[in-house]
Amino acid sequence: MDQRYAKNTAKLALALALGLGAGLAVQHFARQTAAAAPINPATLYQPTAWQGFVAPVRSAPVPARLDAHVLVAGDAHNAANGRIALPDGTRFQLRIASSRDGMLEVHAVNPYGVATGEPVWSGHVRAGSAVVTPMLRLEGARGLETLRLQLRAADDGAATERKVQIWHL
Repeated sequence: MDQRYAKNTAKLALALALGLGAGLAVQHFARQTAAAAPINPATLYQPTAWQGFVAPVRSAPVPARLDAHVLVAGDAHNAANGRIALPDGTRFQLRIASSRDGMLEVHAVNPYGVATGEPVWSGHVRAGSAVVTPMLRLEGARGLETLRLQLRAADDGAATERKVQIWHL
């Protein structure tokens, strides 16, 4: 057991010495090479023919945050808490707040997945303030109604969409 321990210790010491020696040699030669070849900034940038065809990089537009509440008989129901169930013929409004200025459109999608061609409501919304839609009414096919809130930001045209779902009973 002692011979094997001594042999392994000797191997470990040799490997450590070789590793340290190699590291010192790399540092020594790297310093000499860096000193012998100074960096010239003029040689780092060489314009090429294809650079005229590359468009500048633009940052991606930041999407807006849309908060929505369903207003029924003066009570506000947060649309983020899930789906809301309302009986046929119920009149309701949407209170929508945006983190950005822009044009807001509300599109309805019936339970069969057919969307309205024109928005059921559209208007301008200011960042940090809420708008309330005119009175809307549940009618027609019963099932899961989806209201798509689409905001087109005023400054950069970025589009944001939020869905509000209502069970039409």
